[in-house]
Amino acid sequence: MSRLTSIPLTETKPGLVSVLIPAFNHEQYVQETLRSIIAQTYPQIELLVIDDGSKDSTWKKIHELRSACEARFQRTVFLTQENQGTTGTLNRLVSMAHGEYVYLIASDDIAFPEAIQTELDFLTAHPDYALAVGDNLIIDENGNPAAIDRNWQILPLGTENTSSTFAEHLQKCSDIDFRTWKFGTYSVLFRGNHIPNGYLIRKSIFSKIPAFCKEAPLEDYFLMLQIAKHAKIKFLDVPLFYYRRHSGGTSQNHLLMHEMTEKTRNFEKYTWQFYFPLRGFFIFKYYHRQYLWNLEKQKGLSWDRQKIQKNLLIYFPYLIKYLVLGKYFQHTLPLICIFYDMTIGLRNTLNPRKTIHEFFQIFQNLTQKIQHHM
Repeated sequence: MSRLTSIPLTETKPGLVSVLIPAFNHEQYVQETLRSIIAQTYPQIELLVIDDGSKDSTWKKIHELRSACEARFQRTVFLTQENQGTTGTLNRLVSMAHGEYVYLIASDDIAFPEAIQTELDFLTAHPDYALAVGDNLIIDENGNPAAIDRNWQILPLGTENTSSTFAEHLQKCSDIDFRTWKFGTYSVLFRGNHIPNGYLIRKSIFSKIPAFCKEAPLEDYFLMLQIAKHAKIKFLDVPLFYYRRHSGGTSQNHLLMHEMTEKTRNFEKYTWQFYFPLRGFFIFKYYHRQYLWNLEKQKGLSWDRQKIQKNLLIYFPYLIKYLVLGKYFQHTLPLICIFYDMTIGLRNTLNPRKTIHEFFQIFQNLTQKIQHHM
């Protein structure tokens, strides 16, 4: 497999938002999606839609709203193509975008009127963030409010042990607190995707990350992992999006979703050799092994070692960044040794266990420096 490449970007117009819609076999829903973008309160929008070889009348339904779209948006592009899959379609859409920001939406979902404005306000005020996203309300095939259980099965709203929003569901199924800075961090995302739909992204981030590819079948999960390596991701605790659950959706098949998640995660491991070469990659690959062994090894760790292990999961990507760049390397040698010991489960000959207290002090100082730069 060749080295990963980024999507070639076009000239950017400040303040412009590019709404990108990859459409496929959604004749029943695509006009509702388009109307939700027409109704956006933010004025500076261009609309780019590609029909990816739909077998139904999706393309016809899109064209029926051409006049309304051309009257509303600064630029409107409707294209059709032979089926290339979602990844190829997204790469083409991003490469055509002129906006300073990109808003991705599937052709069966619905954005709240204030969605783009709300997320844009946050990104404008926080330049260190590359993505902002609100919560998602769940709707069924007919657009009625609905709920989901732990297995993502759609049920009537109000059913016991269900969730009516995306964030509510994920926070029940995991230990992720969406209100903390841990949301959207690489170490947490690597365990599984927890980013809702309907996000606004700074287009400039695409120049730093690889293009969408078929080897990572969950394109949204792959995108989140790449962004998290370079910038912060923010959850806005307000519903801004309707996420449609229906029998034709990929995520309805729980086993297939699990398989696609594993394929995407395995391809992500392949990318490590490009982001963390040589010394960094050698160390970084053990993060996954620690993740697998975490529950088993937790029982046998002392309190200090448990605390260090927990913190390593949070700060590891940032520590690796410093190692790869050569910063603070002399101070992180104990970290490397103890991390190796904790991960592999072997007695470490490079660093005696008596230095655990010294390491803990160094670790605290280093994480404070990293937090200062986050």
